[in-house]
Amino acid sequence: MKNLNVILRKYRLAALYLLIGVALFAGGQWTENYLIRGGNDSYLIKRFEKIFNKKEKFLDEILDQIVRDENTDKQIFNQEEIAKLNKKNIAVLAYHDDSLVFWLDNSFKIPEKGDKIEQSVVFLQNGWYFKKSKHKGNKTVTGLILLKNKFNYENQFLKNEFPNEYHLPSCYVISTNDSVDGRAIHALNGITLFYLTKDKDPVCYGNVVYYISLVYFIALLAILLCLRKVQQNLISKKSKTWGLFLLLLLLIIGYLFFIKLKFSTLCFSLDLFSPYYCSLSEYIPSLGEFFLLSLFTFFFFYNFYKDFKLSLKSDKTTFIVRIVTGWGWLLITSAVFVIIFSILRSLILNSIMPLEFSKIQHFTFNSFVGLISICLLIISVIFLIQKVIFSIKDILNSYWLIAGLFVSLIVFLIAGLISGTNGILMPAVFFLVIGLTGILGLRFGFTPFNYLVILVFIMGVFSTVLLIYTNHHKEMENRKVVAVSLGTERDPIAELFFKELDTEIQNDHQIVEILKKGVFSAGDEDEIYDILKNKYFKGFWEKYDLSSVICSENSGLIVNGQLKDNCFSFFNELLESEANPLSETRFTYLGSTAGRIRYFGVFYFLCEQDSKENGLFIELNSKIRYAQQGYPELLLDEELIRDLGIKNYSSAKYYKGKLISQNGEFPYSLAFSDKTNEQEFEFKYFDGYEHLIYRIDSQNIIIVGKPRITFVDYLITFSYL
Repeated sequence: MKNLNVILRKYRLAALYLLIGVALFAGGQWTENYLIRGGNDSYLIKRFEKIFNKKEKFLDEILDQIVRDENTDKQIFNQEEIAKLNKKNIAVLAYHDDSLVFWLDNSFKIPEKGDKIEQSVVFLQNGWYFKKSKHKGNKTVTGLILLKNKFNYENQFLKNEFPNEYHLPSCYVISTNDSVDGRAIHALNGITLFYLTKDKDPVCYGNVVYYISLVYFIALLAILLCLRKVQQNLISKKSKTWGLFLLLLLLIIGYLFFIKLKFSTLCFSLDLFSPYYCSLSEYIPSLGEFFLLSLFTFFFFYNFYKDFKLSLKSDKTTFIVRIVTGWGWLLITSAVFVIIFSILRSLILNSIMPLEFSKIQHFTFNSFVGLISICLLIISVIFLIQKVIFSIKDILNSYWLIAGLFVSLIVFLIAGLISGTNGILMPAVFFLVIGLTGILGLRFGFTPFNYLVILVFIMGVFSTVLLIYTNHHKEMENRKVVAVSLGTERDPIAELFFKELDTEIQNDHQIVEILKKGVFSAGDEDEIYDILKNKYFKGFWEKYDLSSVICSENSGLIVNGQLKDNCFSFFNELLESEANPLSETRFTYLGSTAGRIRYFGVFYFLCEQDSKENGLFIELNSKIRYAQQGYPELLLDEELIRDLGIKNYSSAKYYKGKLISQNGEFPYSLAFSDKTNEQEFEFKYFDGYEHLIYRIDSQNIIIVGKPRITFVDYLITFSYL
């Protein structure tokens, strides 16, 4: 009984940590299952309906007030009332004799005439609205309550979300039709207006995903503290050694359990566990797993540093045993060193996270997680090297230790050559430097603390060189991709606008009247051009040269002074040989010639006399040296914005040695002479920049430049590590 009490007192803190970890894990699982089963849907939807009914009641009061007011054709609200309505996402429209006389919102197309429907849920251009109308004589007043924004595309400015006051995740979908999973929303009079259905996407749970993930992380830390306490309470060298071995097995099993079972749907829905940002291998499929691996590695080597003790004594063992043991540990340490820094190199090369510490202002949350993971692995290596050097110093003299270091270096260089693995030389040489520093330091009486300081400094230098060198290598390859994309450049904003212009041009009354003629008059082509130029291709389209042609099905066409027999056949052949059709529009992409982007549109109209077709052909060529102004991110889908990587570089395009366009801060010359090299890609350094020269062909050259890496960049990176 006494021994039991001693054991209980000895391990009571470990048991407490284990209990906390298990309780938090079980609580996270229960909460997650409750959410996925829809346990909180009723509460959220009831709250939504309650807030909506309050707004409806407020709208009723506003509409009754306007109906009673005789001056509806004048300013109805003062600025304070307008601000209050805007805050509540309520719009008001007033009609006299079915003619609009007052409106309070320009975010959607205003109906020019009122209707007699008392209340309904409608979709207006960019959102779902609850619509309610009241009538008095020839006066109609309509109120609109915004229920949810619904845009054709999303980006950082446009989100398909409910207004904040509803506190409802964006994954709930509004529908006017009943469904099995739909929850009815009622008006004040009890009539069912619409239904809310929850999408099964984990994003639907909002910030709850982060809270549950944090609970799991705290549970993991509690379990690790439990394991540390158990290891710490072991007394003998033998038990501590076996404890470290069992700890390593538990960490390996725990890591495999984590990545294979995917125990949490919500936790693994985070971007942290998405292969989009980082994926190294089957066993490190995302940044989340990489962080967990780094944490487990750090935890094990911290325990190793604290508890490992080499039991060999030089006076009781043979020289062969001592040298095999000493060199074996050096070989294991060098292997761990090389493997860890190979993983770090792979992380940098196979992730899209910014990891350049000289530009830490651009870091994302994932970047900081990556930085923490890198630091944990570096500290792990420091713990291992420090412990091994000071553990084997008593069984081998410095000469044999140095020989062991060179043996380890040679073994890994040979292994690298045989396997064809790149990147082994640099970490192997640095390991040799670190080992030599420690061994020579022992001869001068370095204490463990002195060597630890030196070790941290050398590791910081090595990590700095590794990060900057690998980032630079990755950036150079990325710059090639940017250069190639510039060679086949397209205009995503123009292609977005084409979808809107397509229907408008095809149904334009003035264009239809001209194109349905049997015979065109002399001024028809100029009139069509003026309509297109002044009505459709103005403003944004000023960066393009516009040309247009109209012709009938069998008419000829003069091109560059030569007569073509059939207009339709000529343009069809052009499109078949060069065109890249755009989806959902009659426009096509014709490629980039001499740095100019070309688009071509084809519209056919039925001739009213002989039932044949007339054609309208539109060509757009981007103007030379045009630089996009404004904020295109407002107009583009989030998926397209990700591809705009050119903003980080300066670039120039040359055609026949002459500058035709440029972008960025670097002032490229008006002429470029290139007679010395025939390589497709070449890097050159001048004026403080590193420039990639991409030779598309003998006439077209693209240059993409970026400031050179300076000593200051090394200092900044070293200071963070």
